[in-house]
Amino acid sequence: MFNPGQLDRKVTLKTKSEVIAASGERVPSWTNLATDIPAKKVEISGKETNANGQEYATGAVVFTVRWRNNLTSTGRVTYESTEYNVIFTREIGRKRYLDLITEVKR
Repeated sequence: MFNPGQLDRKVTLKTKSEVIAASGERVPSWTNLATDIPAKKVEISGKETNANGQEYATGAVVFTVRWRNNLTSTGRVTYESTEYNVIFTREIGRKRYLDLITEVKR
């Protein structure tokens, strides 16, 4: 059984939308769905890669939040000014909690 006391971080949940630039081009934009959402954070993997002469660190992080039906795998999580792209969502219990499996590139 999941302990709600483990939701000891505060995150912002974002959704992707598109805006039309002055040039008429569609540009991706991020809109806040909710702020100061209690979450649990677990880092599950990380690695460093070298591409085009630049070194990148990538990592996979799982954020657990209370169930929300308006967040999809195209969303984003912001935690301590770092943006994490949601790549998969997983239901915990019967719509009690939601795991957001994310990746980050630094």
